Amino acid sequence: MSSNPTEQLYITNKRIIAYKIEGIFENKRVEIPLSSISSINTSVKGLSASIEIIASNNSASVEKMYIHVARLIKKLVDSLINRNSSHETPNDVTDQIKKLADLRDSGILTEEEFKAKKSKLLGI
Repeated sequence: MSSNPTEQLYITNKRIIAYKIEGIFENKRVEIPLSSISSINTSVKGLSASIEIIASNNSASVEKMYIHVARLIKKLVDSLINRNSSHETPNDVTDQIKKLADLRDSGILTEEEFKAKKSKLLGI
């Protein structure tokens, strides 16, 4: 096992993927949806920092990074979580589906269009 694993963190608008590459056959991949993140913590140790992402059923960490990079990652993830949580509430989706049903019932949308829009709203 290598004493200095390579750590990579990928952040999208839906999830965080953390890779820890410790050797040819020793790789660890953790995928955490933004919606399940309960906290993201940074800690400073000397001239470097670490970041820990904690979710309801998982966690990931990256160590030995520049302090300013850890702070930027925390700020980015916090903003993505806030943006995703403030997008649409279940009531908004329900209201939109009701409006689509009204459009279908009045003949403006076909049944196929209604089903496609409904599936998109529900994330199916």
